[in-house]
Amino acid sequence: MDWKVLTFLVCLYGFLKEYRPSEAYLSDYLTGPWKNLTIKEVNDEIYPVWTYAYLVWLVPVFLLTDYLRYQPMLALGEKHVDKQDFVEIELNKIGLSTSKENSNDHKNTLKRGFVFLLRELKTLYSDKTVLIWCCFWAFASCGHLQVSNYIQNLWEVISPAKKGTIYNAAVEAFGTIISVLSVLLFGFLPTNWSRPGISETTMAIVCFFNIVVLIIMAQSTSIWVCYAFYSAFRATYHTVITLATLQIAKSLTKQRYGFVIGVNMFISLSVETLLTVTVVDKAGLDVDVRTQFMVYGGYFGVIGCVFLAAAFYAVYKNGCSYKVNRPAD
Repeated sequence: MDWKVLTFLVCLYGFLKEYRPSEAYLSDYLTGPWKNLTIKEVNDEIYPVWTYAYLVWLVPVFLLTDYLRYQPMLALGEKHVDKQDFVEIELNKIGLSTSKENSNDHKNTLKRGFVFLLRELKTLYSDKTVLIWCCFWAFASCGHLQVSNYIQNLWEVISPAKKGTIYNAAVEAFGTIISVLSVLLFGFLPTNWSRPGISETTMAIVCFFNIVVLIIMAQSTSIWVCYAFYSAFRATYHTVITLATLQIAKSLTKQRYGFVIGVNMFISLSVETLLTVTVVDKAGLDVDVRTQFMVYGGYFGVIGCVFLAAAFYAVYKNGCSYKVNRPAD
């Protein structure tokens, strides 16, 4: 298949997958006359299930996808081979097989698969560049998902839909547009990301910016102020997460790229689940919507301090290394 056609199909799939016109009005639907739930019920009992279900289903889907070695995408290319032969070759690469003698030994198969996953994780995260960007990818995605999940509840508190027209979908669309523009603009900046401390400092700045944005949103009484700062929050996230994805991909082979993204997503959802249970769920603190966003600001503050400390350490370590290796006068 021609690469242009393949690229178009992948982009079309991505567009259709993300085309969810009703999702921007989910809180309005649940709290409206159709379901007649209170915003507290939606916040404490409905939305937490979203996070829990996502985490539960990610595990089998992620493991199954990695087990099959992404054969549909690889087969399209990225030469023609028999499908059965292709699967056999890919499984043999990780010490598994579809042959009859191995299929009778499920315990050994699972053991080899588990050992393979551990070996892959050790290899992937031994690279410091991959590790630092993966940490940001996982923890920043956790914060972004949590904010995105509950932003409609905050909008409903600030300006209930029954009291006027709401522009949730327009705000989501606008946030996507400026995210694309900021990503394109960021790509032209002549930044040397291999310099010690640059990546960590950028991550810290983004996190500290998010603190300000989330606190203002939590305290705001103007829906338009909240709309504007949410758009800025989204644009910042998508810009830096695109950069993180690029830096991770540059350091990995294509076979490992999907695996490490899956692991990052699992870590992100695990932290998000813990945050949901602790802050949102009735079994935890069960705080109100505005306080939740204050907590999310504090969350970004913690990881921002960690990345800032990592930046200082990287610069200090590089300076010490330079002094040790500098030739004598």
